[in-house]
Formats: sequence, C-alpha cells, structure tokens
Amino acid sequence: MIRRSALLVMLLLSMLAAPSFPRGAAAGPAGAIRLYTSESDDDVNALTQDFTRRTSIRVNVFRAGSGPVVSRIQAEMQVGRIQADVIWFADIAFFQELAKRNLLAAYVPPAGRRVSSHLKYDGTAITRSVSS
Repeated sequence: MIRRSALLVMLLLSMLAAPSFPRGAAAGPAGAIRLYTSESDDDVNALTQDFTRRTSIRVNVFRAGSGPVVSRIQAEMQVGRIQADVIWFADIAFFQELAKRNLLAAYVPPAGRRVSSHLKYDGTAITRSVSS
C-alpha cells in the first residue's frame, strides 16, 4: 500500500504541476496523451478532468485490471512501440522492469523539486515509509 501510495503521489504531483508541462513534448500533434491505468473510474476521471482543465490536453484512457494493462504494454513492446504516454497502476515489479529496460522517461515538474526526497521513488525501492 505504501508503494502504491508513493507512485500515486508522484503521478499526482506530475499531473497537477501541469501548467509547466511541456505540451509539445508529450502531447503530440493532436493535443492528447494516452493513459493506461488500472485505477478506479472515479479516480481516473477526477485526475484526467483536472489535467485537461489545467492544460487543454485531452487524455485518452485505456482502463483495465493491472494484468490486462501489463499484457497490453508487453504486446506493444514486442511490436516495438508502446502507445501509452502515462501509465498508472500498482504493479511495482513491472515498473522496475520498464525502468531496467530504459522505457520510462523522467519528468520532474518544477513543483516536484519542493517534494521531500524521502517521498520520491528512486527506481528500485521506496527509501522511507510514509505514514497514512
């Protein structure tokens, strides 16, 4: 639960800092990004609506359980192009696999620099537990 919460915090910070999000870099020509997630509809809808309101970038969502999300990414890896711009699910082992293959892009929003380092994910483990 702590790892899942830490990943969620990182995603939320990135998306909520969106006014400084480099539109051209991630948005593509259509002004849209693609999110693959296993999170609840309510959470996804709230986050994507806020992101779109703040950035005018539309979010196209593929939502399924973690297993189908991982399977879809693996299938896309086999053909040589992952279609997701953002992934949001709780399979830490798969995130680590993607990191080892250099398939994750780093993005630190300006507001992220103010977040305490003990709350940041280093690519392998959460360095300190967070109280709920």
